[in-house]
Amino acid sequence: MTALQELNKQFIEGQWLDGGEAFTPDNLNPYDDAILNTVARTSKEYENRAFAVAKGTANSWRNTKTLERQEILLKAANLLKERKAEVVDWLVKEVDRTVIKANMEVQQTHDLIVEGSSFPTRMHGIIPNASVPGQKNIFISLIHN
Repeated sequence: MTALQELNKQFIEGQWLDGGEAFTPDNLNPYDDAILNTVARTSKEYENRAFAVAKGTANSWRNTKTLERQEILLKAANLLKERKAEVVDWLVKEVDRTVIKANMEVQQTHDLIVEGSSFPTRMHGIIPNASVPGQKNIFISLIHN
């Protein structure tokens, strides 16, 4: 849990930045109101910067090769699996999950990432018949490999 206590900044343009606002609310445990950490609130300026960077990054992600994207998603899934106990601990303390429910949610998230990463390699090119007589279904896909 201590590793996540340091996550009180925003990652913008390759740097960890303070929130940009003086207001830093405490993140409380819903069970006993103990302070889990203090998070610097993000300023509107930082939000705008982050959205601008994300918009620009979307274009490079779109042009990333399919198998490279799959590799990145699988790396994220493996990282989640490696740090499962830590994530479960945070879910229990921060959002008042039971240990069983938190474990289930982390496992489902892991499985969803793995499943999603497999979509690009499972394309078959089947075009189903149209439901309206006399019409054809046409699918066009732009693949950037």
